[in-house]
Amino acid sequence: MASRVGGIPEIVKDGETGILVEPNNPEQLADAITYLLENPEEAVEMGRRGRRRVLKEFTWEKIAEKTFKLYCSLLD
Repeated sequence: MASRVGGIPEIVKDGETGILVEPNNPEQLADAITYLLENPEEAVEMGRRGRRRVLKEFTWEKIAEKTFKLYCSLLD
């Protein structure tokens, strides 16, 4: 679980690779913790999906490719 701040929502996909909560919202955080504790299989599966996503989407090659495309689009 993570807060919806900065670039975190770009990495953590709510309900798929983790649970996103609003910043400074202890009730949402408590609900997310409770959900994961009551659903350990889902917690493990979210972790697996998150790991696969990071290994696929956030390699140096992918980041360089996205950065290059961004620079090219800015120069057009």
